Amino acid sequence: MRAVLTEPERASPWVTIWIHPKVTMRSILDNFPTRFNHIFAIGGAFTHVVAYTISWYSWWLTAVVWVCLSIFAGLFALYIVGGLFKWTGSWLKGQGSFQDMRSAIAWSQIPVLVFFVIEMIILWVAQGDGSNLFYASVLFLFSLWASIIFLCCLAEAHKFSFLKALITYILTAVILIAAIVILMLVISAFSPDSAVQTTG
Repeated sequence: MRAVLTEPERASPWVTIWIHPKVTMRSILDNFPTRFNHIFAIGGAFTHVVAYTISWYSWWLTAVVWVCLSIFAGLFALYIVGGLFKWTGSWLKGQGSFQDMRSAIAWSQIPVLVFFVIEMIILWVAQGDGSNLFYASVLFLFSLWASIIFLCCLAEAHKFSFLKALITYILTAVILIAAIVILMLVISAFSPDSAVQTTG
């Protein structure tokens, strides 16, 4: 049974997520928890892929790599990170389901997607100067705002406080970093170079 929507909830979540993230998240979870999840997650991942990967001289190769990495990163965020958020949040008595975590991750990407467009416009105006003070200031403020919105969405999905959402995020980050370090150590231990050094 769908919840009765309040006035902020009746507005577009594209608008209300910026100023009423918890109310918006609750409306989404109660009324359309699966809508656009994959699109938003992959779109949000795309903004990071573009920012942190190189561009080749071949535009089509760059586009293919960006799309493939975005799909992988978006699905990883939804299903792996989402699962970790459910797990670590349950340690703090969070009540969110796996689906709730996926919705929180996906819909909190709206500010990221909007800022990506703004960022491209600022870089164009600044003629590609990423060290421009105005650009750096706007980047910091939007990043902070987007992080707060995400934590509010996570808190509402788990039905606990903002502080617990922050702790859940930190715990999940620690687990991911530890897993990456362990994986790198295992790969390094079984790499050909390591085998040569051992026998030598």
